[in-house]
Amino acid sequence: MSGDRAACYHRARLMGFRRIVPGLFLLVFPVLELSLLAGAAQAERASRVKRVRERPVIWLPGPETARTGAADVSRIIYVNGCWGAEGCTIRHSTANDALQNLSSIPNVAQGQDVKVSEFAHSQEVWNETIRCLREVYWPYDVEIWDSFPGRDADPADTATSHHEAILAGSAGELGLSDNIGGIALASCDPVDNVISFSFANTTGPDWIELCWTVAQESAHSFGLDHAFQCLDPMTYLPGCGQKFFRNELADCGEFSTRPCNCGGMKQNSHNRLLAALGPGQSPAPPDLDIVAPRPDNVIGNDTQIEAVASDPRLVDRLELYINGWLYKTQQGHAFENRSDPYQFELPALPDSVLDIEVRAYNDLDSMSSQTLRVTKGAPCSSSATCLDGQECDGQGRCIYPAPTGKLGDVCERPMDCISHLCPQLGNEQRCSEICIPGLEGQCPADFECLEAGSAGTCWPIETAGCCSAGAGQGPTPGQILLFLLCAGMLLRPWRRRRSPGRPGKECEGKRR
Repeated sequence: MSGDRAACYHRARLMGFRRIVPGLFLLVFPVLELSLLAGAAQAERASRVKRVRERPVIWLPGPETARTGAADVSRIIYVNGCWGAEGCTIRHSTANDALQNLSSIPNVAQGQDVKVSEFAHSQEVWNETIRCLREVYWPYDVEIWDSFPGRDADPADTATSHHEAILAGSAGELGLSDNIGGIALASCDPVDNVISFSFANTTGPDWIELCWTVAQESAHSFGLDHAFQCLDPMTYLPGCGQKFFRNELADCGEFSTRPCNCGGMKQNSHNRLLAALGPGQSPAPPDLDIVAPRPDNVIGNDTQIEAVASDPRLVDRLELYINGWLYKTQQGHAFENRSDPYQFELPALPDSVLDIEVRAYNDLDSMSSQTLRVTKGAPCSSSATCLDGQECDGQGRCIYPAPTGKLGDVCERPMDCISHLCPQLGNEQRCSEICIPGLEGQCPADFECLEAGSAGTCWPIETAGCCSAGAGQGPTPGQILLFLLCAGMLLRPWRRRRSPGRPGKECEGKRR
């Protein structure tokens, strides 16, 4: 249904109505009001959600939007509290134009005005909601405004295109059921200059709930479908705290999985926003602390390395490096266990001085690290007491020589590559780097980003291995799959091949 227009009802009972207007087709997603529940898994959350009333998918004729295409999408989301006794005046129209306050969403006669009453909660709730939205959209090239774009300079200025997210009023003021929590136009391609509604006065005053609602409704205009993932704002599933657009392939769906409305079964919310808006700022890395062993301790073979890590986005993974080489990776904890410590068993290593480094990443690969030095047994005295290929340096450490392999160089093992990535494609192995498919400039000239799901790898274009598409053509899905099999890795985290004796990889805003 790429290119079709859709109207999405967020966490609400859908009041049945049909409206015929000329243009493209709209898909109305049936949405139910959620009762907040705790649960450990997506399916459990979905099975425990109280369904108030269900509606089938309804196809409606729909309006053209002001402009389409990622290149034309505004980089401003204006969150409108409809301040003042008069609130906001929205006119029902077959056209959708945020600059002229026109929307096809109100369930009233063509040309009739509706009034949306002002945000009814405290200044503190408003500030926290705006802060949250700025944090949620921080990784993307878009700004969250809570004053009309251009109005501060000239009250008559209406020239600044924007996405308008009304955070105020109730659905009844638009002629809809008061049980509707939010509504927006949705499309498989980004659309510009449209209005979404998040009915704060019947949803709040929980700022997490309000932030979730506005994030979901506003993101529909950038091409996002609903996600069956509690951590993502595109979800219907309650709980999981503050939600962020996730850098992972998640099933589409509301209370169960379904095919995505724009094709396929899964969606990467983060990558879709990157494609629509471009990159913004990297979020802060996780907080990290190694709690055991302590610096300068003498340790034995049975030592456990323990660390604590936390991140608002959740910790995606931890990596254990010893003397500069990656030995183990551990996946981050689920939301319910996010406060639990992480433990690594010490690898089987010869006696020597060990620089233990733990790195913690969130799902966008923002990384923090902490390093401490301990001694296992005694410092090494010569390379003869180290692993094959290691040297005993002047500090009593068994270390591997620094890697020299650059992108595209032939390699035998990950330790040969500066990137620590040495996938095998066909009959050759080359140093590689991770890239994000669909974004320009991810790989240098003469390299291509081979795509598979939500990640990719840079590989020389002229190379014709088992996964190469050959000169002059892009990789086919079969070649992409074969590439993964040849490389022996699955997106993130990237798995390194073992060699004998080598380490392996076991928001504050103004109210007016």
